Amino acid sequence: MAEFDTRGAYLKSLALDGDEILLPSEDGRQTHGGACNLLPYAGRIRNGMYSFMGKRYSFPTGKDGHSIHGFARDTEFSAADVSGNSVLFEAVLSNGGYPSTLAASIKYELQRRALSVSYHVRNTGEMAAPLVIGSHPYFLTSGEWVVSPEFQAEELRLADTYFPDGTLIPFNFGRSLNGLQLDSCFVGGGNLRLRSEYGEMLISRRNMPYFLLYNGAYTRGKSVAVEPMTGAPDAYNNGIGAVVLEAGEGHSCGYSVTFRK
Repeated sequence: MAEFDTRGAYLKSLALDGDEILLPSEDGRQTHGGACNLLPYAGRIRNGMYSFMGKRYSFPTGKDGHSIHGFARDTEFSAADVSGNSVLFEAVLSNGGYPSTLAASIKYELQRRALSVSYHVRNTGEMAAPLVIGSHPYFLTSGEWVVSPEFQAEELRLADTYFPDGTLIPFNFGRSLNGLQLDSCFVGGGNLRLRSEYGEMLISRRNMPYFLLYNGAYTRGKSVAVEPMTGAPDAYNNGIGAVVLEAGEGHSCGYSVTFRK
């Protein structure tokens, strides 16, 4: 069972075979619970500013002076196709701080113990545009929790609080991560397993080679955000994983989560 908000095609809650999977937002903000869709950028853009094709652009900034998590979450989507176990949301994404217009579709498919999320974005404007796609699911946990990548994954070193400098450093995933304060981006790893006393989440990614782990205040000690992404925070400035969509081009990606009690 899933509950959606058409604003941002936001997944507010999810139960698989009767088990709740996501921590709901306590204050109604999409990035504080559930599973928010992050596009056309994920993570922060430093000072809300970037240059693209020789032109300077800017987005509104938050309290920390940076812009975060795109503007799709402020866009009204339409439910274009609803069947017994799937729903397709569509919207046109445009913003004064963005060089083009995007046609975005987000498809959710539910099975008894699994959720699949598929993204497709097409540049419908006349100019090229940068793109990063991400999701921000708060997966419920209890007790000690561990994330185990299928293959080697490396952490992107931060030049300062939020912004990676492109250097990859080793990270030890084979341990409890409860004692660490994480708002960290990684690359690689293949399928990811999130294990805790609550159960096991198997997270499979398609064309989303980056992921961010967050266990800060909004997880409320009851969840961890494992965020599949196509690029890194501030990718519009540092170029890490950013895709450039030419006019008429499209890009697809997605992820799935399977839960085992």
